[in-house]
Amino acid sequence: MLFDETGGPEVLRVQDLELPAPGPGEIQLHLSAHGVYADRVVLPEAMVVPRPAEVDAVTAAAAWLTYTTAHGALDVVAGVRPGDHVLITGASSGVGTAAIQVVRRAGAVPIATTRTEAKRGGRPTVLPMNWPLSVHGYATMPVFATPQARRRAAAYLTSGLLDGTLRPEIAEVFDGPDSMERAHRLMESHTHTGKIVVRP
Repeated sequence: MLFDETGGPEVLRVQDLELPAPGPGEIQLHLSAHGVYADRVVLPEAMVVPRPAEVDAVTAAAAWLTYTTAHGALDVVAGVRPGDHVLITGASSGVGTAAIQVVRRAGAVPIATTRTEAKRGGRPTVLPMNWPLSVHGYATMPVFATPQARRRAAAYLTSGLLDGTLRPEIAEVFDGPDSMERAHRLMESHTHTGKIVVRP
């Protein structure tokens, strides 16, 4: 899938490209569900995390980036503890819905905000003004830059997916490259909740 000019989703186009052969320490993957603009990729083997047999491809595609982002921010960097109250903005996004589950899994209390009343389901959001506030910023990649850190993240995610405490919220699954424009239009509409997944 190429987008080599400015514009909306209508400029996306499908093109077959030859992938380079994997080099030393690299691997070629054929993707059955994805969040990238290709059905095959070449990447460092050390970056690959096996998908458990019990987890289907669509769930796996929706899970890794969202949950490692939320887990890295909340557990690894902020050190959320049982009883903490955690404000999650953009809570209807893929990362936002994951963050709510990560907070609950830690025994803390999520307080979620989102852009529209429809996404809130009409429920008001009340923020007590006398709470102490701690703000943490972080970048995902440095947190999971080492093989050991990725293994720990994979173990956390696998455990949560298998015990049911982590369940990706999937807004819609699109099939085939011709559906990419529709998937982008849904994403840009900001009307969905959770992740959008495309199958080749």
